[in-house]
Amino acid sequence: AEIEQLPLASNEHDDYRVAVSRSHQTPETHQHIDELRVTHPNIEIIEQGSSYKFCLLAEGIVDYYIRTSTTSEWDTAAGELILHEAGGVTHSFPNGEPLLYNKESLDNPWFVAKRV
Repeated sequence: AEIEQLPLASNEHDDYRVAVSRSHQTPETHQHIDELRVTHPNIEIIEQGSSYKFCLLAEGIVDYYIRTSTTSEWDTAAGELILHEAGGVTHSFPNGEPLLYNKESLDNPWFVAKRV
């Protein structure tokens, strides 16, 4: 059976949509969004809870997700895999390293996830 990729590249929209946590926004999140506005002045903020934001990325509904507050491996593992399989990427913020799993500490670094 042939695998059909999610419509990541085909769900285009005019504005640049950035997903943020509904309840865990920080000054660093807002600063990073201000930096994104330099190249994407028409940003629309989408507030969503939990790992649903990874699914919005995989579907192409949003373009970018920034997280600058605490998450654990169990908060991101499934969503990151779904996004990866749809052609998106996740990396730590600000250093750009891949998220690592099965570490001694289950805490994640800050991260960004995005369409490619």
